[in-house]
Amino acid sequence: RSPEEYAQRPRTSAIDVWALDSIFYHMLTGKKVWSEKKGWSGLLESRKLTIEGNLPSIDGAILNSTDPVKQALKKALDMCYIYEPSERGTAKEVATYLEKRYEDLK
Repeated sequence: RSPEEYAQRPRTSAIDVWALDSIFYHMLTGKKVWSEKKGWSGLLESRKLTIEGNLPSIDGAILNSTDPVKQALKKALDMCYIYEPSERGTAKEVATYLEKRYEDLK
């Protein structure tokens, strides 16, 4: 869930963009977001961390990878993982970025 959902703020299409982060995170790491948080206490902790603006960690090897696909996914993830919904990239912006990167990699 997005920070604004947990904080009971108005829902906008930015929630869907935040949801893309879960997909990109899983593609990069092979793990679900906050997967190390288990049970009810883990759910509450991940909720608190999200509301506070914390993000799940990504291994340094992925962050520093020179693989162009990983770099593109990391940038797309960064476009989605912006706390303020009004500052978050739109779905169109994320898609356009990925399309351009795809064309560059052909």
